[in-house]
Amino acid sequence: MLRISPRNIRMDDTKVLKVCRVSKEIQAYKNSKTDKMMKYFNLVCAENMKTYHVRVYLTGKYEMFKESMTYKFKNAVAKGENELWVTKDTTIAYAVPVTVHPSLQIPPLPEDVPPQGVVQDLPSALKSPSKSTVTGKIVKVSPLKQVRDGTLSVKSLLMKDNDGLAKVCLFSKNAEMNYEEGDVVQITSVYPKQFLNMPQLTTTSESRCQFIPNTLNVSDPTSEELKAFENDTDFLNSTSDISTKAITLTDVLEADVYEICAKQGCHQKKMIKGQCPVCGGQESATEKNIRALFLYESEGQKDRKITMFKGAIESAMNKNVPTTDKNETLMFLIESLPISFSGCISASNIVYNINTDA
Repeated sequence: MLRISPRNIRMDDTKVLKVCRVSKEIQAYKNSKTDKMMKYFNLVCAENMKTYHVRVYLTGKYEMFKESMTYKFKNAVAKGENELWVTKDTTIAYAVPVTVHPSLQIPPLPEDVPPQGVVQDLPSALKSPSKSTVTGKIVKVSPLKQVRDGTLSVKSLLMKDNDGLAKVCLFSKNAEMNYEEGDVVQITSVYPKQFLNMPQLTTTSESRCQFIPNTLNVSDPTSEELKAFENDTDFLNSTSDISTKAITLTDVLEADVYEICAKQGCHQKKMIKGQCPVCGGQESATEKNIRALFLYESEGQKDRKITMFKGAIESAMNKNVPTTDKNETLMFLIESLPISFSGCISASNIVYNINTDA
């Protein structure tokens, strides 16, 4: 049974849509919670200047749908602005043809979208029912922060192309890269998401960020364009407002070595009693993670505490840290003291933009 949540909202109104594309065959996936195979097929539909991805779980209706015909959908489930799910509670009927603007670009079916997504401008990607590849100039960069007990790095970019602005949320290694305002980047496999009632683009585990030459000739955003983001807390302290400082780790208070889930999508989640609390899997990654609490000094301040994880520690030391045994790791860190580098420290006490150059 499809569960209705804040993201699965049953529509009270009726949508009348022209079918532009139909899956060539029935699709299927295994529901990880129920271990049941779910069967469905996809439609790409349109009305006037707007397209929709419609997922139909009523596989018995597959032969009913023909391209170029118009159908009425009542009581479907809205999954975002441009996606509908048709379930057993949805009424489907043949309908009088609707008008679709001849200039409207019809996206491919989800199963035909390349792994990196369809190349689109930022406004189109924000409305796309499937993954996209976008390119834009960076307007703002949020400070790096760590969530999920410090195992997941998160950073946001405000990007602009010739068609508009979009916030893009990055995770893991993509978030840990150094970005500066004015850089032009191409980001693959992003999808639209609503966060605090604001549309944004979110990366996936397959997403890749690449710096490219600035050939866009993109103008600076106007104050009117930036107004929509003026209350976004992620950008209240853009990295351009935070200076790099010399940091020296002087003492180790504690260090822990622990197994993490092997699945990339779980973002190095700590295994609890041999099981991942996110996916429920029991397979551990080959590499373990490290969490260490240090005392550091910087700009005349001494004996301040900071927690760092394996990736940041190795960046600061410019070498690999052994993770076979907790005591071995602790002794390795102690013997490496003092550890000096430059970097930024966010308001949430996270070190980022680490540089070991003299």
